[in-house]
Amino acid sequence: MPLALVLTAKTVSLTSGLFRAFFILNLHRTQPSTEAVFETSMNTPMSTLMTTSTTVYFSHGKESGPWGIKITYLAKIAKAHGLAVKSIDYRETLDPDKRVEKLKAILEQETSNVILAGSSMGGYVSAVTANDIKVDGLFLIAPALYFKNWGVAEFTPKTDYSYVIHGWDDDIVPVESAQKFSKTNKATMQLLDGGHTLNDQLPAMRDFFQQFLNHCAPVESDQTA
Repeated sequence: MPLALVLTAKTVSLTSGLFRAFFILNLHRTQPSTEAVFETSMNTPMSTLMTTSTTVYFSHGKESGPWGIKITYLAKIAKAHGLAVKSIDYRETLDPDKRVEKLKAILEQETSNVILAGSSMGGYVSAVTANDIKVDGLFLIAPALYFKNWGVAEFTPKTDYSYVIHGWDDDIVPVESAQKFSKTNKATMQLLDGGHTLNDQLPAMRDFFQQFLNHCAPVESDQTA
C-alpha cells in the first residue's frame, strides 16, 4: 500500500538554492482502489448538518471536463458535508486567463460564501481568482502554477485556508511549483506517491479534502433534528 505524506509549508525552507524540507511527518496508508467510498457520509441525513450558505466551485484541468473522476469524487464529499457544489465548464477555451475571467464573472453574481477547488490548469484558475476575490478556502490539486507566458506568476490568495495536494512523480507540473506556492503562502501541503492525475490516490485525496472542509466550512450537529 502507498504512503501519503502530509506537511505544512511553514516548516519548509530553501537553503543554498536547493529545496530542503524540515517538517513533521504524518504518514498514513492509503488504498489504491478508486471504488466509491461515500456510503456512510452520503447516508447522513442532511437535516443533521448545519453550515453557513457556502458553495464549492470546481475548476477542471486543461483538456478534461467539469465532471471528471476527481471532481465527481470530491463533489460527493462536499455535498455530504452540507455544501452546494458547482463545476464550471471551461472547454470553450484552452486559454487559462480567459478561464479566470469566466470564473470571476460567475462569482460576481454569487451571493453565498465561496470555496474554490481546482485541478491542474483549474488550480491556476482558482489561485488567480483567489488573488482578487476573498474566499473561505482554496483547494489545489497538482496546480499548474508559475508557467511561462501565463498571465499571473505571483499568488497571494485572499483566504485563511490554502491546501495543496501534489504527486511526487508529476511529469506535467513540477512538484517544486506546489512547494513554492505552499512555502510562500504557508499552505497545508500533501505529497503523494503518484503522477499528475492522482486518480489512483482518491482515498488519500478524500481524507485531505475532508480535513480542508472541516477547517474552512465547519459543520455543527443540529440538536433539534
